[in-house]
Amino acid sequence: MVYGIEVDTLKLELRLPVEKIAKATLLFDRLAKRRTVTLRELQVVIGFLSFYCLAVACVRPFLRCLIQLTRGIRRPHHYVTLTNEARADLLAWNTFLCSFNGKCMFLDHRFLSSDTIKPYTDASSGIGFAAMFGTKWVAGTRHRSFSSSDITLLELYPLVLLTGIFGCYLANHCIIFMTDNAGVVEIVNKLSSKNHHIMKLVRMLVLSCLKYNILFRSQHVPGY
Repeated sequence: MVYGIEVDTLKLELRLPVEKIAKATLLFDRLAKRRTVTLRELQVVIGFLSFYCLAVACVRPFLRCLIQLTRGIRRPHHYVTLTNEARADLLAWNTFLCSFNGKCMFLDHRFLSSDTIKPYTDASSGIGFAAMFGTKWVAGTRHRSFSSSDITLLELYPLVLLTGIFGCYLANHCIIFMTDNAGVVEIVNKLSSKNHHIMKLVRMLVLSCLKYNILFRSQHVPGY
């Protein structure tokens, strides 16, 4: 145990003790049933989740929405209204805590890209989408629930599919996702967007990468 974090020298993993996870789960359950919380209660949650980020990769961006709620609130007993996005992030955190406690300490930090495994995705507003992983691929038509005008959403969707379907082949690696959409590159690298539909896909992307212990970033390639 180092600074409250378990160090598993056999599996070479960092993780939080079970009692801390149980305590946090009860806290999240109470928050989920409330419309408002005090500044102090929200700060306690943010403090714990900041600590949790030490044991799990790529989840720190999901603190931004919660931290923004505290801005302008001065007194600990003052109340803060939980927005829908804040609730969605808390739900994602609860999933992280229950299912993905721990990360590998010794990943191959050489990022793999098109030179090796060729993780490419693309989409068209009028036709559909496709994702390629080496010689493996998946493709389909655009779902009617997707707005044809939001090309960034359409381009992000196959990237989420790529990690969900082929994530087992990418486990314990650092991956560069190649895309010809600059907006997707920014969203993936920051794990943040003002569009709540895009954030739903971002959460799915992070969950897949946590499941397979993947560190990732995105890089732009020109489209032709």
